[in-house]
Amino acid sequence: MDRNTFLTTLESRLVEYGCGKEDLERIYSKIQSRVPEKMDSLHDLVVQCLSSECHRFETYDRLAVQFLSQELADGAPFSFLEVVRKIQANQNINGDPKPLLAAEFYEFIEQHAEQVEAVFTETLRDTEHFPVSTFGWKTLFRSYLTRTHEGVVERPDHLWYRVALFLHRDDWDRVRSSFVGLRQGNFIHATPTLFSAGMSRPQMASCFSASTLVWTEKGVRPIAQVQIGDRVWTHQQRWKTVLQTHKNERGDRGMVSLTFCGLSEPLEATVDHPFFVWNCLSKSYQWKKVDDMRPGDWIAQGDGGIGTHFRRHTLNGLLYSLRILSTQTKKGPVVVIRGSQWPAVKKLWSEFRVSVHVEDAKDSNDKIISIDKIHFWIPVRVDQDYMGLEKKALAYFLRGVRMTNLYNSFTREYTYLPSLWEMAKCKGFRTVKTTAEKMQIIEPWDLLDFLQVGRTTKGGRWAVRLWSKTLLSNPDNDVYTLGVEDDHSYVAGGVVVKNCFLVGTEDSVQGIYQTLADAAQISKWAGGLGIHVSDVRGKNSYIYGTNGTSNGILPMLKVFNNTARYIDQGGGKRNGAFAMYLEPWHSDILSFLEAKRNTGSEEERARDLFYALWIPDLFMRCVEEGRDWYLMSPSECPDLAHVWGDAFETLYQQYVDEGKYTQKISARDVWKEITRSQLETGTPYMLYKDSCNRRSNQQNLGTIRSSNLCCEIIEYSDAHEYAVCNLASIALPSCLRPRSLGGPLDIWVYGKPDCVYCKMLKGALNDAHLPFVYRDPSDDLTKEEAARLVGKKTVPMVYVQNEYVGGWEETWKRYLSPEFDWERLGAITEQLVENLNLVIDKNAYPLEKCRLSNTKHRPIGIGVQGLADVFFRMLLPYDSPEARQLNRDIFECMYFHALQASHRVAVRHGPYSSFQGSPLSKGIFHFEMLEKDRPTSFSGKWDWETLRTNIVRDGTRNSLLLAPMPTASTSQILGNTESFEPLTSNLYLRRTSAGEFYVCNHMLRRFLQWIGRWDNDMIEKLIIFKGSVQSLDIPLKPVFRTVWEISQKSLIDMAADRQFFIDQSQSFNLYLQDADMEKLNKMHFYGWKKGLKTGSYYVRSRASLSSQNFTIDPLKEKEEKETCLSCSA
Repeated sequence: MDRNTFLTTLESRLVEYGCGKEDLERIYSKIQSRVPEKMDSLHDLVVQCLSSECHRFETYDRLAVQFLSQELADGAPFSFLEVVRKIQANQNINGDPKPLLAAEFYEFIEQHAEQVEAVFTETLRDTEHFPVSTFGWKTLFRSYLTRTHEGVVERPDHLWYRVALFLHRDDWDRVRSSFVGLRQGNFIHATPTLFSAGMSRPQMASCFSASTLVWTEKGVRPIAQVQIGDRVWTHQQRWKTVLQTHKNERGDRGMVSLTFCGLSEPLEATVDHPFFVWNCLSKSYQWKKVDDMRPGDWIAQGDGGIGTHFRRHTLNGLLYSLRILSTQTKKGPVVVIRGSQWPAVKKLWSEFRVSVHVEDAKDSNDKIISIDKIHFWIPVRVDQDYMGLEKKALAYFLRGVRMTNLYNSFTREYTYLPSLWEMAKCKGFRTVKTTAEKMQIIEPWDLLDFLQVGRTTKGGRWAVRLWSKTLLSNPDNDVYTLGVEDDHSYVAGGVVVKNCFLVGTEDSVQGIYQTLADAAQISKWAGGLGIHVSDVRGKNSYIYGTNGTSNGILPMLKVFNNTARYIDQGGGKRNGAFAMYLEPWHSDILSFLEAKRNTGSEEERARDLFYALWIPDLFMRCVEEGRDWYLMSPSECPDLAHVWGDAFETLYQQYVDEGKYTQKISARDVWKEITRSQLETGTPYMLYKDSCNRRSNQQNLGTIRSSNLCCEIIEYSDAHEYAVCNLASIALPSCLRPRSLGGPLDIWVYGKPDCVYCKMLKGALNDAHLPFVYRDPSDDLTKEEAARLVGKKTVPMVYVQNEYVGGWEETWKRYLSPEFDWERLGAITEQLVENLNLVIDKNAYPLEKCRLSNTKHRPIGIGVQGLADVFFRMLLPYDSPEARQLNRDIFECMYFHALQASHRVAVRHGPYSSFQGSPLSKGIFHFEMLEKDRPTSFSGKWDWETLRTNIVRDGTRNSLLLAPMPTASTSQILGNTESFEPLTSNLYLRRTSAGEFYVCNHMLRRFLQWIGRWDNDMIEKLIIFKGSVQSLDIPLKPVFRTVWEISQKSLIDMAADRQFFIDQSQSFNLYLQDADMEKLNKMHFYGWKKGLKTGSYYVRSRASLSSQNFTIDPLKEKEEKETCLSCSA
C-alpha cells in the first residue's frame, strides 16, 4: 500500500468509526508525518499512534480499540460454534491434532449446538459490552484469549461465554445471567478460571494403567500392587524407596499404548507422562512427555537392575513357567527359560537375583534366589501369553530359547518343544522338524537384525527405540503413579519414567522436595502459592539420619528460587511465584530477611522468591516493650508453628526455660532488620498469626500457618491437604446508577464566565444529559429572574422546579452524584457465590490434596475492584467521612449476601463437610469473633438475626467467603482501579507483560474538561508533578489526592472497618512518601492494634529526588517546581 492510498483509507476508516472533524484533523496530522512511502499494515501504525495518545483524548482510546477489534475479527469468527471448532482443530508443532477443549465440554457444546449459539447471539443483541481500553484489550489479547496454531481465535465475548457455559452447562438462564454479568463488566473471575474454564488440562498427575509392571528390588510387580516402602530402580541407576502411591481418575486425558523394539509387551500410559528420552542435539537424556514422543525416539532402560518382568502361573503350588524378558546385559536383551545349563548364561546371571513366586492355599510369598539356583525339576510349559506374540516378538523369543541351549537342558519336557514348533509354524517361520528332544527352526535373521537395532547404547547407558504409539479407544478410568524419594523416577515396562508429584511439607529431604514438586505443578496451572517453612530445621541443627548438621533454610530457598524462575504459568502467561512464610522465632530468621536484599553475596540471596512473616502477638509485645527474643530450631523446639495464642506463648516460654533456644537477641534488633528489608525491597509481607487464627471460621480445623502469595487467603492446610481458594472480584463502579430524579426537571443556572464552579456544573449537567437554562447575572434578565438573585452573592445559583437549591455542592449531591445500588451489589455477590461453588465442583486440580481440601471446606474469596473509582465518580475524598461509611457499608452488604447465598446453596446440596464445630455453626459471625472492638453500628439494611437462625439450622455451603485480592490483571481488563487501593498517580506510564501504556485517571480528565483545563499544558504539569494535582490551581483537589498524599492512618482505619466483614484477609499495602523507619514502625503497630490480619502486603516507598523528565522543557519543569515550593512555604 502506498502512502496516499494509506492516508485515504485511514480517513475513510476514521469516519466510519464516528470520528469527528476536529479529532480527524488531529489524528490525521499526527499520523501522516510517520507514514513511510511503502507499508504493509494499516492497523499497526494507526494503533501505535492512537494508543500513545489515548491518555490525552478518550476518542483516541476508543478508536484504537476499534482498530484492534477489526484486526482480531479478521482471524476470529463471530460465531461461538465456529470458534469452538477452531479451538478443537488445533495442531501441535508437528501437525498432529491437539484439541484444547475438554472432550466432554466439547461434546456438550456439539450436542446442544443450536441452543448454545442462540443464547450467545441473543445476549450479544440485547446487551452492550463494557468499554475496553487499549490497555485492557492488549492484556486480554496477550494472555487470556485462546490461541491455536493459527493464532488468537477468540474474541472477548467468546471468552466470557466460554466461562459462563462451562460453569452452568444446560442451565440456560444462569448461563445467560453470568454471560451478561461478565460482558457488562459487573464482575470477573480470577485469572486461573479465565485461563482454564472448559479447557483440557491434566488432572493431578500423569499415570499408567494398573497392570504396568514396575521393577522393584523384590521383583517385578504391577504398579497397582506396589506399596510404600518398596524400593524401585531409578534413572540414576540406583534403588530408591517408594514414598507414595497414587490412584487417580484418568478424566479426559488420552491413554496410549507404546511398543518398543526388543520389548515384547506394550506399555500403557497417559499422554502427559514423562519418559527419559535421548536428545540427539544436546547429547543427553531429558524428560519428554508421551504426547511429544515420536517413533524412533530412544528411551533409557533401567541398566544394571534386575531388569525383568515375570509371568507366574501356579497350580498346586508348582511354578509352571518363569520367563525373564528384556534383561539388561552388555550382550543385549535375552530370554532365559529357567535353569539354563549354558555356562555363559549361568555366569552372566549368577550375580542377579530374581523373585520366584510360590502360592498355596495358606500362604503367598516371593522367594528371592539367584537365577542359576532355580530348581531344574520345576515343570516347564509354554506360557499361554506367548501364543499371541507378534511375529517380530516371537522371533526374538525363539532367539532367547536358542541362546539358553534349551534343547540340551530340558530333554524330558515332552510337550514343550512341539509347542514351540507349532507356534513358529503358525506365525509363518520355516520349520524343518521337531521331536521331544530336538527342534530346528530356520530363524528369520532380517527380523532379528531389526530387533537388535532396536537396542543400543546412548550416553553410556542402554536405550530402546520407540516403535509405535497408538491411542487407546476405551482405556481404564483408574490410573496409577508413584512418588519416589530423591530421584523422582522409576522403571516401568522396562523403560525409565518420571513420577509426577509428591506432597508433604515435613522437615526432611523428601518433604522439602515433595513440596517443591507440588509448588511447580500448582504454579504451572496459574496458581500463585504460599509455602510455610517454619517446620524446616535451622542451620547447624543435628540431623539424626546422617549424624550431620543442617545447612538451614537458605539452600532450600535457592532451590525454590530456581524453580520459580523456570516455571511459567499456563504456558508463558504469568511467571511462577512462591511466597515463603516463616515465623520470627525461627533460628534462620536473620538470613531469611537478607535473602531478597539487593546487596550481598549471591550465594546468600534468592531474590526471585517473595518473603512473608507469620508474626505472633508475643513478638510484637516484645518489640514494643524492648524485651529479649529467643530464636529456636523446630527440630529441637517442635510444634511452635502448630499452636497460636496462649498455647504458643506457653510452649515458647517452656523452651526458653529449658534453655533449648539457639540465640538470645533483642526483639527490636530483629524488628529493625524486618523494617530495613521492607524499606529496601518492599518485603517481607507481614501477617499477624494470632489475629488470623482468632478470627477464622476454620478454627475447628487446626492452626492456620500461612497465607498465600498475595496475603488475602487465610485457610487451613497441612501435609494431607493443600488449601485452595477460588476467587472472583466485583467491579464496584458497575453498582453506581444515575440518581433517580422522578421525571424531567426545570433547571436554571445563573453563573459567570470566569467562575470555575459554574463551568464544573455545566459540564456535569451535560454529561448527565440534563437540559438546563444558563444565564449570566449581567445579562438582561426578566423581573422574575432578577428577583431570584436578590440576596445571593455567590455563583452558580441553581433553581430546580422554581425552587432555589444552592450552588455547585448542593446541586451535585441532590441531583448529579450517582447513587450506590445496594440491591445490585447484593445480587452480583450472590451470583458469584453460585458461580464459585461450581468452580469448586468442576475445577481440575493440580494435586489430589488440593481437591481434597477444596471439596471438604469449600472456601471462596470474593473481592472488589474500583473502590477508588466509586469515590472519584461521587467526588468524595478517599478518606472523607462519607467515603469511610460507604467503604464499611459495601463490605457489610457483601458479607451478608455471600452468607445468604451460601446458606441457600447449602439448603440444596448440604453444608460443607467440616461445618460442624465452626463459629458459624454456633451462630457466630466474623465481626463477633473479637472480645473487644466489635462494630457498634451497622447500616440497618440487613436482617442479621434471621440469617443467623437459618445458618445454625441449615449450615452454609462454604467455610469462607470474602478475600479482597490485588486484582492487578483483571482490573486492567475492566478498566478499574485495583482492588480497594487509592490511585498511586493520576497519570503514569505502566509497564506490563502486555506492553507499555499511559494510564490516566479518567474522572480527573473529565473534570478538567468540564472546566476547560485539559490541554497539553495540563498534561505536562501532571507529568512534572508525577501525577499529583495538589500543586495545581484547580478546585476539588482533595478528591484527586494520590495514595502518597492520603494519611496512612486513615487507610489503616478503613482497612480495619472492612476487616469486620472480611472473613479471610485483604491485600493491604502501606505507602511511605520517604523511607522513614520511624513512620513505618508507627504504621505497623497501629495496624496490629487495630486487629488487622494482613499488616502489610507490600511496603511502597518512593524517592524524594527524581530524574529529569526528558519529554518536558527543563526550564518549564524548574519554573513549575519553584512555584510549587513557594506555595508550600
